[in-house]
Amino acid sequence: MAEDVHHLAKLACQRKPRKRPGCLPKSLSVVIGPPSVTLKDEGDSENNGDSITHDQVVSSKSVTGPLTNIANVDSPTVPSVQPFVDWDIVMKDKYGEKRFKEIATIGQGGSSRVVRVLGEDQVVYALKIVDLTHADRSTKTGFINEIKLLQQLQGSAHIITLIDYTWDKQCNKLLLLLEHGEADLANVVQQHKLTVNQIKTYWRDMLLAVKAIQDVNIVHRDLKPANFVLVRQTLKLIDFGISSSIRAEVTSVIPSDRCGTISYMAPETLQDQDNSFKVGRYSDVWSLGCILYLLVYGYTPFHHVKGTVQKMLAIVNPDHHIAFPHVPADLTRALDILRSCLKRNPKERPTISELLAHPFLHWQS
Repeated sequence: MAEDVHHLAKLACQRKPRKRPGCLPKSLSVVIGPPSVTLKDEGDSENNGDSITHDQVVSSKSVTGPLTNIANVDSPTVPSVQPFVDWDIVMKDKYGEKRFKEIATIGQGGSSRVVRVLGEDQVVYALKIVDLTHADRSTKTGFINEIKLLQQLQGSAHIITLIDYTWDKQCNKLLLLLEHGEADLANVVQQHKLTVNQIKTYWRDMLLAVKAIQDVNIVHRDLKPANFVLVRQTLKLIDFGISSSIRAEVTSVIPSDRCGTISYMAPETLQDQDNSFKVGRYSDVWSLGCILYLLVYGYTPFHHVKGTVQKMLAIVNPDHHIAFPHVPADLTRALDILRSCLKRNPKERPTISELLAHPFLHWQS
């Protein structure tokens, strides 16, 4: 535990001197209790109740509510803030202060919650607040990992921007200030029937996001619609708490825990291999195929299988047929992608570069 605390402190000291946020005021309570996170079977609505325990950090959920135009999503309406407003959150340290007005909680779970806040600069942000008081080693390692990977990926147009972060030993809280997403893909799919051009646009954005992480040898391990958020009409990838870095010369890693969301998990990540589970670049390709399946059909490939264990068995069973129902003519090219991404043998799945070059993205409907 002492090593984890030292690592967090070391991370906080690695940045260039600048204004940094500090400890939250005592009036703001963010203690949610001891870590209790689950491997969710989100199904089609991202709200299925089937679950089993694992070490995943629950990610932020984006803005909910109807969108009038998916192609032109506006930033959420925020209350006007007067010059002498009582700020809900004051992040301060020896470098200065940053003040925020809390608008709403947009996600929570385990030891963390994410709130939509309005800054003194009148900009809306997402603030991830993590209480480390009861955090175990695995949870702390997950947050350390998330910060390191986000730092590594800054500058990518399809990765969420980490604006600032801080850790304070006195209040034992970690805060990550992130750019705000107007809506996540899960909510967009629930509320709207997508056009072919919208499916293509979102698919290209997702591929470019995964290409960005693969270019620096990162496997996300939890690709799902809720982890892609719209930021100024561009899908960006979030939540790197359970991601893994792999050496350039290898193709996979074998983590000790089973992480992810069942409806989007590749077969090899569910199969026990000497008390571990193998994941690699092609595991993320399977997950992308499941998301595209959802965009095309409105449900996931194994939506009809009820129960967590039954769904896991169906995913790994090569004799369980994945259905590809008829689609309109302008989506037939997408079926070729789905069939190739959803092959149970990882080596038979396409690369991200091959998917970006596929005619589906370049054919004008």
